[in-house]
Amino acid sequence: MMDEREGFVRCVWAEIVSEDDTGWVDKIVASARADDDSPCGDLGTITKAMLDAGITKEQIARFARIMQYDVAFRLCYMLDDPTGLISDFAIETTGNWALFRIDEDSNPREPMYCLHEDLLGRDPTGREMRPKHIKEGIDLSGEDEMSIWLWRANSNRFRAMDLCDERDQAMIDRFSGQPFGRSWQPIRVRLLTDEEQGPKGMPTGDCPYLESQVPVLSQRAVDALGALLTDNGEVLPLRYDEGSYYAYNVTRVVDALDKERSEIDYFDDGRVLDIDHHVFDLTRLRGVTIFKVPETAHRDVFVTTAFVRAVQEARLTGFKFVKLPRKPRAS
Repeated sequence: MMDEREGFVRCVWAEIVSEDDTGWVDKIVASARADDDSPCGDLGTITKAMLDAGITKEQIARFARIMQYDVAFRLCYMLDDPTGLISDFAIETTGNWALFRIDEDSNPREPMYCLHEDLLGRDPTGREMRPKHIKEGIDLSGEDEMSIWLWRANSNRFRAMDLCDERDQAMIDRFSGQPFGRSWQPIRVRLLTDEEQGPKGMPTGDCPYLESQVPVLSQRAVDALGALLTDNGEVLPLRYDEGSYYAYNVTRVVDALDKERSEIDYFDDGRVLDIDHHVFDLTRLRGVTIFKVPETAHRDVFVTTAFVRAVQEARLTGFKFVKLPRKPRAS
């Protein structure tokens, strides 16, 4: 089941124009009037002038998409901090605000911080807003083998999975770095339908999304990644009627987060709420390819470049890796 955070970011992207859809350009130009004094009434004449100047409809669509993404990013950033806008403009408010998850009675639960950090990675094209000529995949030529990446599933372009029985969520919640051993009971999963996920015809990859702390792998991925997986966790079979898929339980938990240089949000009781900016002590990660850290063992899975390289060399699909910076953010 898609969580609230994923759902919000997907809704934002749904409102951003597709660079492959240029039909709206023709409609705007067709309705252009030089004397239109309504709000945004000059959009048609401006767009027509761009076409007359030799700018293609595809370029106009790409330009509009970039500007809409930029505004969406800034708004998501502003949800966290109304006084920390990206531009030099700042405002004084009588209070503050945040976007919260709510329960079934509409009571706020926990805030959804740092949505702007998720936005780029959820680009439905999979290119993270890069130009079309950029090839798919990550260019690892010259990449440091000790670079750290967040392991995600690319649910924008590949079919996601869900639990068949909501009662199995209790088992999913146990994926926090501890081994299951013989206590594991395979849980039944299914692929989301076009109506549930969309768009139609999305392929099933080798790493379908289930939960962020539970990577799911195809038989092909398990065979290709072999010891990289078994040396760092458990490969646990799932019950799926149309093929062999596995939940991967990462049991290598390394106390490698540099808490002094990372940016961490805490609950009042001292527990970690969220990590806005990770900085790792790389001396503790020598020889490690897949790991979790104690502070977010219930959620995040990290890998080093060796794992990213193995995935790409095996031509596995459905994986997504987000590179994390090594240094603290400039103050």
